[in-house]
Amino acid sequence: MRVSLCGLVLFGVLAGSVSASGDGDKEGNKKPDVQLAKPGEKGKAKKGQAVYFGVPTSSVPENLVSKLLVKVNKKEVRNPRTAFTGMIGGGHQNYVFRADRTGTFEVEVTPVYMGGRKGKPVRFTLVVE
Repeated sequence: MRVSLCGLVLFGVLAGSVSASGDGDKEGNKKPDVQLAKPGEKGKAKKGQAVYFGVPTSSVPENLVSKLLVKVNKKEVRNPRTAFTGMIGGGHQNYVFRADRTGTFEVEVTPVYMGGRKGKPVRFTLVVE
């Protein structure tokens, strides 16, 4: 049986789009309450909302995000929850943040691509009211 690289990449994108890593997040592909995806973007959320912090990804192996390194207020997040948004072939790999308390949050998301290459960190600011 032959499996093409394109098929494997497509499978990886689809698998990542329906699962979340880390602490058993059950949100799956629900739409976020707030989504930030532009470098330096600032946003507001209400306590209890789900916020997605996204970095671009694609189905091209060298640009396919395999995991995210995340810091919130300069503290590393272990096993961050993630979700894919977009179309097959391109979209965003997102860090899923649950706004469970008020305050200002500085979020840094660094994509790690297939093969282990790290991308540039993307920084966001979120104010939770």
